[in-house]
Amino acid sequence: HLIKRLKSISIDRMAIFWDAKRSARRLTLYPGYKANRTEEKGPEETRRVHQQMDLMRLRVFPALGIPQVRIEGTNEEGKIIGYEGDDLIYAACQAFSEDSTIILTTDQDFVQLVSPVVSVILDLSGEAKVISERTVRTLMKVKSAEHFLFKRLISGDSSDRIPGVGGIGPGKGKNGEKGKIWPILAKCRNLDDLFARREELRNDPDFKLVFRPQAIKNLLRNLELMDLSLGEGSDHELQSLVMTTILEGVGEISVGSIQDALCDNPSLVSETLNALPYFD
Repeated sequence: HLIKRLKSISIDRMAIFWDAKRSARRLTLYPGYKANRTEEKGPEETRRVHQQMDLMRLRVFPALGIPQVRIEGTNEEGKIIGYEGDDLIYAACQAFSEDSTIILTTDQDFVQLVSPVVSVILDLSGEAKVISERTVRTLMKVKSAEHFLFKRLISGDSSDRIPGVGGIGPGKGKNGEKGKIWPILAKCRNLDDLFARREELRNDPDFKLVFRPQAIKNLLRNLELMDLSLGEGSDHELQSLVMTTILEGVGEISVGSIQDALCDNPSLVSETLNALPYFD
């Protein structure tokens, strides 16, 4: 997958980003955050997945010469804290804000970061979508990256077990009518716009559900959970640390250098291929 995508783009540097821990801030906001990650797999499968991820992080990517970013430490109380990969990627985009950046991912959350210098290659089931400011409207059915985030705040994110606003979704109704989220998205570009026009829209039947007290509470909670600009990645010290980690690890990365490294490590290739069944 990685080599296939690298053949289609030109890069000067790259890095792999890892979660160290789930965000303590997000867990405080919503204790059910990402609870499904351990519930969906049994203890044995979870152990094997972690074992194979360690293989990639500790042996495979170092052998390929690819820098990795995984940051954890302790807070003032001596408690171990870690950063999620999402926040580290946001920090990297800010740290290299004058450079063109491509995010290769299977996670749609990163569409919110699309800008004149940031694009996202969304790799789902082997089919890649290149999301840029020019293509976000046609490929994601939204007006902009900001509009995409607004949609996610309303609909939630089942992969992270973040509930949306009850009764409003993008799917079709029983009679084939469009989901109730679309009239809202047609009239508002973001959450600020929604709240600013509350008096104007509160009697609009399309907005009946979204202006309920619980719905507003969910929207504000989801904003804190999902908007990466409000997360740990906005910290300037973290951005500097991420930049240093990437620059210190940068060598000459190319498809050829990765292929050469794989040829030089046949036993590692074999071990990695044996691990593939445990990656979803």
